[in-house]
Amino acid sequence: MALEAESARFLLDYSSHETIDALLTSFFLHVFYSNTGKMTKSTLLLREAIAYSHILGLHQDIFYTNLDPFTTQYYLRIAWILFITDRAHSLQHDLPPTFKLSPTLPELQPQDGDGLSTAFCSLCRLFQSFQEACPPDIRSTGGHHLLGNISTQLRRTHPFPLCENEVQRADLVVTDSWLRVVLWKVAIPYVDSTTDPNDRGLSVSFPMSVAKDLLSKLATLSSCALEVHGPGMVSKLFEVASSVADVILCAPDLANAGSVQVGPREVLYALGSLISSLRTTGHPELLTLLHEKMMACALDQAGPATLMQITDVSDEDAQNLVVPHGGDNR
Repeated sequence: MALEAESARFLLDYSSHETIDALLTSFFLHVFYSNTGKMTKSTLLLREAIAYSHILGLHQDIFYTNLDPFTTQYYLRIAWILFITDRAHSLQHDLPPTFKLSPTLPELQPQDGDGLSTAFCSLCRLFQSFQEACPPDIRSTGGHHLLGNISTQLRRTHPFPLCENEVQRADLVVTDSWLRVVLWKVAIPYVDSTTDPNDRGLSVSFPMSVAKDLLSKLATLSSCALEVHGPGMVSKLFEVASSVADVILCAPDLANAGSVQVGPREVLYALGSLISSLRTTGHPELLTLLHEKMMACALDQAGPATLMQITDVSDEDAQNLVVPHGGDNR
């Protein structure tokens, strides 16, 4: 199907036409090749879609000046999905982002009664908060509470709505955890870290706190809600799990938690088991690397009784995360 789509595009000489259809076909082909593990081709197609957006002017407020509200929201959704895809793809593959939106764009608004568009708007705000929280040059940005402030800002500026669709909810909670771990990994070399687990900002155990929180939220979701997102979801979960493994290897004293506290080994074991159980393809090398890290962390010391504590969800969390009957579970 992808080859047929590409053949049709060349027959139509698509590159000679500055149209939204050319942009969208480039984007959807990017998604296809990304999900099949062809990163170079998917990256080039994403850059092509972004180039079309730049040519059309979707990133500038002047583009929307004479459009009616419905058409404005249609094009804004395209611009924002390019923005969050560009940011996620760049972070996952260590590439510079190339798509920036004008701060004076019209506000992206959810459609009335549409839970999916509400969740999409929440995801856009999450990435926007990430960009605002991440200093342009973190090496020159000191501050004892740098990481704590970043995490607090992400949570404060992006309160997750009650999302009936568990697929959308899975995307939100995993992306939130992944972004916080990414920020931690970028910032930790430039701040004075501690081994105090109560210091969420500067502690080397920060990834473990994020991972435990993530596992609690995922306890109410089906594996299908994660699998439907494809290899990108595996990459995000791997990043969190890998960071926990790094904590164990770099600060082994933190791994020796007692029976009351769930330690990094238990958290890593739970994440590793979750990732291995997902029926997705595209990044087999990540599973191999994670397995090697888990073996290096001596995970035979993690017991199933302790793991049960990780996925305990409070009554309040369960009330916020439960999927109502009749919800869209695609």
